[in-house]
Amino acid sequence: MPVIRLAAPTGKAAARLKESIQEAWSNLDCSCQVKTALSQEVCTLHRLLKPIPGSPYFRHHRDNPLPADIVVIDEASMVDLPLMSKLLQAVPLNSRLIIIGDKDQLVSVEAGSVLGDICGRHVIHGFSDRFGGQVRELTGDDLHQMITPCRDRPDLKDNIVVLRKGYRFAAESDIGKLSRAVKRGEAAKALKLLQTGADPNVVWRATLSPREFSRILAARIVQSYQAVFHLDDPAQALKELNRFKILCALKIGPYGVIAINRPAERVLGQQGLIPSGSGGPILWYPGRPVLIIRNDYALGLFNGDIGVAMPAGSHGLQVFFQSAGGEIRRLSLPCFLSMKRYMP
Repeated sequence: MPVIRLAAPTGKAAARLKESIQEAWSNLDCSCQVKTALSQEVCTLHRLLKPIPGSPYFRHHRDNPLPADIVVIDEASMVDLPLMSKLLQAVPLNSRLIIIGDKDQLVSVEAGSVLGDICGRHVIHGFSDRFGGQVRELTGDDLHQMITPCRDRPDLKDNIVVLRKGYRFAAESDIGKLSRAVKRGEAAKALKLLQTGADPNVVWRATLSPREFSRILAARIVQSYQAVFHLDDPAQALKELNRFKILCALKIGPYGVIAINRPAERVLGQQGLIPSGSGGPILWYPGRPVLIIRNDYALGLFNGDIGVAMPAGSHGLQVFFQSAGGEIRRLSLPCFLSMKRYMP
């Protein structure tokens, strides 16, 4: 039985992959013996390679490769060039490496866009005649009837499979057309779809002055968040928080994260939704959203997880999180404050 190792670039991506595998595992149409042999363990890419503290190197490398026959990396678009290089050196020469991801989203924070460079940005490469013949012999399907064959050197092209059918939204919806225009760099078409589209999920708003923007945003914040402060059920409060989000492209500036967060708390305080002290809104209050910005493996919290502070009877204010499986768990405030891995 081959040894299979599963990993993802971030803790949150690894947790989601594990949950997906566990859900699919229960529905597999195979014997219990095969199910038992299948790996369900998922870790981060760094944990897989085992970092050496205080250095940029890992314990697994060319001279000490991973003990694996198959290595699967999910969300591979987030893997930067140096880390991908170290991964390739650590995979044994007789092993198979499978990288999965969307080449058009979630690029790496550090240098390089490896998955996008491998796959190509605006083309779907065909397969060589040799590979097409092997597939036809094994399955009876003729790939060249569906995809233009590759006439130059195949190189990696015979190892690239592009899934073209999406399930998040209809291909001919405004958001589907908009996403394709953005991916192709068709700026004029994207702007036209934003300005004239009929889909209520895609709305264009002209750039406003900072003062006018703040006034409109304040009204929207109160409208969208006020329900959170009238709830005593953490699951419902988290659902309300996920219903509306403000995404900022920058951290600093009149439209950045800092410039949005402070007025948001101020306007909620003015409406009496956030309790105020002598110096303005207090730091911790019922309904306060929390964003995890660093992984904490001991607590099972990962970068990007969102929680909410709410009273928990005699325990006082607690911070509640919901796993992808739907379970609600809470973290005591003193323990949470010691993490230093959150932001409001």
